[in-house]
Amino acid sequence: MQDQPQPLVVLMEDDLIHTPESPFCSDTTCPCREDPLLLAELDQQVTDGLLTPDEATAIVLGKTL
Repeated sequence: MQDQPQPLVVLMEDDLIHTPESPFCSDTTCPCREDPLLLAELDQQVTDGLLTPDEATAIVLGKTL
């Protein structure tokens, strides 16, 4: 009987990336999700009809549209 290879665990330790074009990341513990200025900007975009509420939610969750 052969020994099965053990899977390798790779720890992700990259810095979170926040840019003006992408101010929210996918890290659920990152404070970007609670930044009142960023949230106000998204709210204004929804009010202006540039984003739907669902699109704004996806952006805050770090998901691409």
